[in-house]
Amino acid sequence: MRYAFIVIPLTFIILLLIGYFNFINYINRNHYLSSNNNKIIFDGIAILTGGKGRIKEGLNLLEKNSEAKLIISGVDQKVTLKTITKKNNILENIYLDKKSKSTIENAIQITSWAKMLNLKKIKIITSYYHMPRSILFLKHYDKDMIFIPHPVRSKSQKYNNRIDYFKLDPFLFEEYVKYLLSFLILVIN
Repeated sequence: MRYAFIVIPLTFIILLLIGYFNFINYINRNHYLSSNNNKIIFDGIAILTGGKGRIKEGLNLLEKNSEAKLIISGVDQKVTLKTITKKNNILENIYLDKKSKSTIENAIQITSWAKMLNLKKIKIITSYYHMPRSILFLKHYDKDMIFIPHPVRSKSQKYNNRIDYFKLDPFLFEEYVKYLLSFLILVIN
């Protein structure tokens, strides 16, 4: 009985670390597999704002597929289409979501927007570490829609070798805990 005070917390910590390393492996594998997603036809692009390179990547995808629609979710109230791009030929295909302040709100706005436009396959642009939680919420709000991960990684987030993937990074650990809590909240509800 007295060993339970040691064994239970130790088991919890070990399981948490195993989950964290699986999470790290998943997000890095997901980033490299995303190049295969370039061949998938899509009718919508959704950018979850908050990191470098996301809007630029979304606009590049929209220019390559001018029939697609683009939502930029979570932009500041002051942002306008003209501050996003000077290219008038794609402006009519861009929608700015200024309501979202969280990943859950992003998912609600994106799925509502996509349903309104009858979109079926949406490229999701966010950072590689934020992708699992984003997809989790998006699938929760629309199980029939196809979400195609298109993760963006800034230069400061690149690793030099395989060992770097598995270092205990407090920022990534925090994202892992957010993912776990999000998963539990959705399961409980």
